[in-house]
Amino acid sequence: MKRIVYGEVLTPGVVDAQGDVVSEDEIERAAHLFLRKHGSIGEMHSRFSGVGRVVESFIARNGDTHFTQGAWVLGVQLEEETWRAVMDGTLTGFSVGGRARRVPVVEEKEENDAE
Repeated sequence: MKRIVYGEVLTPGVVDAQGDVVSEDEIERAAHLFLRKHGSIGEMHSRFSGVGRVVESFIARNGDTHFTQGAWVLGVQLEEETWRAVMDGTLTGFSVGGRARRVPVVEEKEENDAE
């Protein structure tokens, strides 16, 4: 009865659905806080029982051949109903929920851009 799925929860440098980008340092902090404070998963940000249980959590390191360096990866053992939703393509990935403080990123223009 393994039914374990692995996936990147947060990936550094990638723009998410809300237009935000998270650094490797922030990802590591969020991953550690999640395990200290919560450690539970839900389905579609609503159903929080009978979904599954976190069995692994790690930050992908340089040289990882499966995940992006600096990404937060979860391994989740799923209950049968959720496993079926993954297998039929209804559920396709992880979506982190939480609160954060947005900090605007100011991009510096290169000298060639000014011309």
